Amino acid sequence: MAEATTKKTVVRKKRVVKKAAPTPTKEVTKPTAEPRSKVATEDLSALQLQLEEIDLKRQELERRIQSTRRAELRTFCSDLLKEIKQKGHDADDVIAELTRRRGRSVARTQSTGRHSLKLKVMVYNDDPSLTYVRGVTPDWMRKAMADHNLDHTSASDRRLFRAKYMHEAETADSALQETNETS
Repeated sequence: MAEATTKKTVVRKKRVVKKAAPTPTKEVTKPTAEPRSKVATEDLSALQLQLEEIDLKRQELERRIQSTRRAELRTFCSDLLKEIKQKGHDADDVIAELTRRRGRSVARTQSTGRHSLKLKVMVYNDDPSLTYVRGVTPDWMRKAMADHNLDHTSASDRRLFRAKYMHEAETADSALQETNETS
C-alpha cells in the first residue's frame, strides 16, 4: 500500500515594516557597578525623608483641625449664651444645672472653679498611721476586721467596722473651718 503524501505549502505574505527615521538620542551611559547596598540605602533615605514630610503635613493638619474646632466651639458657646439671655435665664444657673452630678457627693472648690471630689480619709483608731480612702480593702483592714470577727467581703460589716473602729481624718480644710468658727 502506497500512501500518498501530500505536502502543504504555506505561502506567507511578506510584511513590510516601515522603520521610523532614527531620532537623535542622548548618549546613554551605563550605570556604574555600584554595590546594591548603596542603592538600597539611597532609596531608604528617600523614603524616610518622604515619611518625615508626611508627618509634618499631618501635624499641621491636626493643628488646623484643633484651631477650627476651638473656633466652632467659641461661636457655639456665644450663640448659646445669647439664647440663654434671650430666654431670661442666668448663664451660671444653666451651667450649674448642666454640670450637676446626681447621686454623688461632689464638693466644688471655689478657688479653682472646677469640680473635685473630697473623699473621706478614714483613720484606724488603734494605729493612726493606717488609713483608708475607698476602693479595695487593704490587707491591714482585712486583718483588723478578722480580729473583730467581721467579714471583709460583706459591705455591712465594712460599714460597721468603719463606724466603730475608724474615724474621719482631720483635713486642713476642716481645721481651717473650725478656727474660723471659733474666732
